[in-house]
Amino acid sequence: MKKLLFLLLISTKLSAQPFIGVGITSKGSEFNLGFMQSQIEVKFNYRQPWQKTAIPTITSLQVGKMIGNVFSVTPSVGIGYCRYKDFSGYVDPKWIINEVKEWKPIYSVEGAWDKGAGRIYIGANYAKELYLSAGIRFYFL
Repeated sequence: MKKLLFLLLISTKLSAQPFIGVGITSKGSEFNLGFMQSQIEVKFNYRQPWQKTAIPTITSLQVGKMIGNVFSVTPSVGIGYCRYKDFSGYVDPKWIINEVKEWKPIYSVEGAWDKGAGRIYIGANYAKELYLSAGIRFYFL
């Protein structure tokens, strides 16, 4: 809740349009929060895999430039914090499974259709692994 209030405060000071969104990925689900001003998009993403396996949970901050109006493409770059389980040393049940935590660059491209106060999008994201995603965003203010 504090992050949402902080985002609203920043976006009103910058005269930007805040958004919140949810989606599914090829490996799990995603939640995004951000704002857009003058076709520059700043977003915070959280991607959670369906199962706690070697697939990373990614928390990222990305900046992108929207190209187009109603139908648009938004390439973006950012930094992501990846957490995943490393099973490489797992031989017998007594061994410990390591949890790896690392920072990775994240690259994405998103195709979208804007309608009213919302956006339907499909995208491809890469940070350690390729993620395909689809979802909806709601703009407010």
